[in-house]
Amino acid sequence: MQYDETGVLLGLIERIHCAALDASLWPGVLEDIGRAVDATAGTIHSHDFADSSANLETTATNIAAFCGIDEPALVSYAAHYSMTNVWTANEDTLPAGSAVLSSQLYPDSMLKRTEFYGDWLRGQDLFYALGSVVEKEDSRAIKLSFLRPERAGQFGEAELQLARLLMPHVRTAVAVHRRIHRLGQLSQSALAALELLPQGVIFVAASGRLLHWNGAAREVSRRTGSIAVAGNGELRACTHELSLKLAAAIRRACEPGTSGARSPGTLMKLPSREGEVQVLVAPAAAVDNSPFPMGAAAALFVTENAGTPAVLADALRRVYQLSPAEAALAEALVNGKSLKAFAAERNVSMNTVKTQMKSVTAKVGAKRQVDVVRTILAGPAMLNGSFEPPR
Repeated sequence: MQYDETGVLLGLIERIHCAALDASLWPGVLEDIGRAVDATAGTIHSHDFADSSANLETTATNIAAFCGIDEPALVSYAAHYSMTNVWTANEDTLPAGSAVLSSQLYPDSMLKRTEFYGDWLRGQDLFYALGSVVEKEDSRAIKLSFLRPERAGQFGEAELQLARLLMPHVRTAVAVHRRIHRLGQLSQSALAALELLPQGVIFVAASGRLLHWNGAAREVSRRTGSIAVAGNGELRACTHELSLKLAAAIRRACEPGTSGARSPGTLMKLPSREGEVQVLVAPAAAVDNSPFPMGAAAALFVTENAGTPAVLADALRRVYQLSPAEAALAEALVNGKSLKAFAAERNVSMNTVKTQMKSVTAKVGAKRQVDVVRTILAGPAMLNGSFEPPR
């Protein structure tokens, strides 16, 4: 199965983006990916190659989640068996961004002779693994792994392809988690981290009442007039009609259960004094104990055409492995251009542009043109390709 030709990939990407704002969704994300690759167990956690230790607790800088592995086995893995894991023994075989099969890391024919298999894998009825190193900083890595029994056979090329396509989105989720979450709650330090983002970020209640906006969002409001806070504290667009549409999008994002739903949100285009402002309205996790108490809330990601990073095309090429022509097309879509306008500007045929569009949607992990824009606006390219946590 080619996952980019089905709805599977887009659904998984949308779930990953939801988990970026609510770490409690990760076990469900692992289960969904596990079903797609026919795995019986899945994990995401940090691993330190310096001492072979594993961190199985979710913190402000780490995501840890599991499915299909019992609690005693997790405890024993953290206490001892991570240090016997033959698949992670050689750091050089697991560079950042890699997705590999366990057979490439250690011979299947020798696995049953190891302590790792005999005392840990066998008890969980596991034998084969598909592993991905989401990111690595010095000796510390975030690993995403899926496992299944010997009788199921080794994972194949299609599963490897899916892992590679999901990689930039999981990396984004880890970066966002580090920037705005601490133990699953928005804290004062996370609010300070929001100020470091080049993209405008706004949190609002279901009523439209402003909860918080970062400096980039305030600057967009001041300079463009596209979006503003009314005297009653509610977020408004530049016209009455657009304000009604914005309010409706916010209410949809705040509907019960939406934070775990498979919806990437609503994309709106607002006119401004300097061109156009794009606003992605997405669900935000409900947080009760935060600097600004909120129940259901929406997160708005605000991007100016004029403010789009000058290096966006380069970032798109790096993050989604687009060709130069594909990156130029994706950048044009983010800036609100139509396929016809792009074809005319580039002096190429519509057939050529449609072929490029098909490739872009597959690589970005989308099904439709609007989904391409949504994914890019909420993705790592709009963070200027920076995946490192704030120092």
